[in-house]
Amino acid sequence: SPRRGQFLYVFGTSVMSLVSYLCNHRSAFRESIDGGTGSQKNGSWDGMIGMLVRGEAEVGASSFLITEKRMEVVDYTHSLAEAGTNVYIRRPEVYSLPWTSSLSPFSSRLWFCVLTALALLTLALCSVCGMQRRHGGWDETPFGLRDSWLCMLGVFCQQGYYVTPLACAGRVVYFTSHLCAIVLMAGYAGNYISFLSAGRPMVMPFTSWRGMLEDGSYRLGAMSRSAQVNFFDGATDALSKEVYEKLILPDVHNLPRDYADAFKRVCDSRYAFMSSADMMRRFTRNLNCSFIALPHANIPGVIAMTTVKKFPYRGLINH
Repeated sequence: SPRRGQFLYVFGTSVMSLVSYLCNHRSAFRESIDGGTGSQKNGSWDGMIGMLVRGEAEVGASSFLITEKRMEVVDYTHSLAEAGTNVYIRRPEVYSLPWTSSLSPFSSRLWFCVLTALALLTLALCSVCGMQRRHGGWDETPFGLRDSWLCMLGVFCQQGYYVTPLACAGRVVYFTSHLCAIVLMAGYAGNYISFLSAGRPMVMPFTSWRGMLEDGSYRLGAMSRSAQVNFFDGATDALSKEVYEKLILPDVHNLPRDYADAFKRVCDSRYAFMSSADMMRRFTRNLNCSFIALPHANIPGVIAMTTVKKFPYRGLINH
């Protein structure tokens, strides 16, 4: 559902309010002390996960991405939804009309057809008119090879010629040349109209982690104190390490603290941001640009609520 992101925002507090009602006790709600869900740095946790670890809270009444590191220090409720992490960039301009667009419909096959038809019709006109003159038609216009070529070129360029063959065979060649020119012109016009209607296909600057590294002009970001940061700063594979060191680490102290700021950076600069599709839809409605996810740069994931270890009411929350 398009409203799933908004639903998950209030779901956690609604569940805890219901648990409080059923157990006849009051719950006090607190916001994250630093605005993050929680990431591990130098062995300690910040954000809401840190509050659970330090005993400052008992339940994380929000949606938390399930990770192996977090499972070591907190417990999760039943999963709420799938929430894979995508990498979003500003959508490239789809429609662009360069000055060479009028030649774009001329594929190699179309050029071959045009040149072949010109050559064959030139030879046919020259041969037919020459044979007519040799067999007594002295009043026939002498169409030499050069004149025949210029005549056929004029026909294909939708231009007339100052003389016309007198013999029936020559006029058949002349009519055939006009017919070929009309067919080729119709094919060109159809291709050109299709090209103008559809525009050029969208070209992504890159589609994967490796492509982003090779491009080198983008910075990669995630929410400050989030699980996405821990995906890379504690990674063991070479590609993830390189992504962190070259794309995240240079700007790690300036990571966005809210989604609105993050997607505004994506809209205004060469910035790629890791987020779920729900968060992207929720926080980009008022921006004047559109976004697209990289097809080969994503992290599958599931979200759930969190509790302190061995929380006695976790079964009730799951129920």
